[in-house]
Amino acid sequence: MPTFTLPCAPVSLAGGSVAVVHAPISSTATARIQAVGERFASYVRRKQDNSTESEDYEKHVLPYVLARTKLDNDSSTTEALALDKVTDDLLQLNPAEWRSQDHYKVLGLSELRFRATPAQIKKAHQLRALQFHPDKLAKASSDEHSDSFFKCIQKAYDVLRDPTKRRQYDSVDRAISDDIPKARLSHEQDFFAVYGPVFEREGRFSKRQPVPLLGDLNTPREDMEAFYRFWASFDSWRLFDYLDKVKDHFENREEKRWQEKKNKAERTRLKKEDNKRVSDLVQQAMSLDPRVEMYKEQERRDKERKRLERESLARQADSELAAAEDRRARQQKQEAEEKSRLAAEEKRQREQKKQEERAAKRA
Repeated sequence: MPTFTLPCAPVSLAGGSVAVVHAPISSTATARIQAVGERFASYVRRKQDNSTESEDYEKHVLPYVLARTKLDNDSSTTEALALDKVTDDLLQLNPAEWRSQDHYKVLGLSELRFRATPAQIKKAHQLRALQFHPDKLAKASSDEHSDSFFKCIQKAYDVLRDPTKRRQYDSVDRAISDDIPKARLSHEQDFFAVYGPVFEREGRFSKRQPVPLLGDLNTPREDMEAFYRFWASFDSWRLFDYLDKVKDHFENREEKRWQEKKNKAERTRLKKEDNKRVSDLVQQAMSLDPRVEMYKEQERRDKERKRLERESLARQADSELAAAEDRRARQQKQEAEEKSRLAAEEKRQREQKKQEERAAKRA
């Protein structure tokens, strides 16, 4: 068992003095706690599927981990890697303004962007660095911008090879639009063709992986409802630290603290706006999803069918009850008639017997 040493008692407690309250106990408070995270999602899935933790991992987590690992380590993704051409505007970049440059474009990965694997980023950097290394270009070219572009290449690689820095950059990648589709679709537009790529684009920020797909018109209702439940509680890792205002030198600590406070407030504001944007996207998609109305109409038809079945059963029960009442009434009538007939027969026999007795007396 570990041991620890208590600090000395306060001076106020020495010499048998009266106890002193050094700090009041805070009052109790009631708070609503919401379970979130991958562990809770795994717990819910296990309850629904009645599965063990290992079975849930093998079914829902392991395939994604293996696919991602294979993609990251597969050399075939780098063997045929075709980089973008280096344009004049790239050669004109200023290394001092590296935060505003397109890092993927600098490395020639503007088409892949956040889909680029670490292996592809490493390979792209090797090819770019080999092509624009100052020692190699010193003899072949006198272009004064080559050295500057090499520095830009190094800055881009420094950002994209670091998982944290890359996430910060991917969160604010200006080459990928944050726009959501219009609230109304034209007759030529297909809902799934418009919204499917948007949800795939936003899904890259999800802490929970894999992200369910939007599907199509034939997607089962359970999968559609699971998709919207996932997005209704969407947990995003998106960061806005890359947009922080950065200075190389501050006049004093107060100025530095003020700038940090301002950056934090701006990140909070952007995070709230982004959460609202995703929430609006989900609500708008639900309002336009043809499956929602289709399943509602199907539910209405099912309710109507069940109502008609209940009414039919009720009419059948009423008919059977009426028939039973009719049979009971006929049976009671027959019993009453039989009873009357027997009473009449008994009366006739008594009268006949009396007549016979009177006849016997007269004889």
